[in-house]
Amino acid sequence: MKKIIFVLIAFIGLQVSAQTSAKDKAVELFKVNGKATFYSNLYLSNGGDESTSKEKVDMVLDNLAVVYSQYLSAEDMQVMIDFYSTEVGKKIADGSFAREDQSIAVAYEEFSKTEAMKKFVTNAKNIGVQETEIQSDWLGSL
Repeated sequence: MKKIIFVLIAFIGLQVSAQTSAKDKAVELFKVNGKATFYSNLYLSNGGDESTSKEKVDMVLDNLAVVYSQYLSAEDMQVMIDFYSTEVGKKIADGSFAREDQSIAVAYEEFSKTEAMKKFVTNAKNIGVQETEIQSDWLGSL
């Protein structure tokens, strides 16, 4: 009986640890893919105060991280972080690229073939619906 309880506790601990790790990776992803900047700008453009900006933006990003971690593993998000940390990824994240730039098109096409992006695309609608709800609630609280 003690072994069963120990195994259950260990299993639950691993699940919580994996969820926390994925959530942390999601927040890291938001910093490199432009989502953190987007929400910071959105907050400020809706009358938010710069002195509370970080706190308010962190709140919405934490909520979004929970959503992302439901659909993507920490490993999936690390693949995305790695891509958005490249020069091409940075240009895509901040929109500073020419649409006709073939090197960016090729790099993004390769990135879109990764299992992480396939998983993201498969779940994009669900992620988008939940993000819209979180964003609406967040903006309503400002």
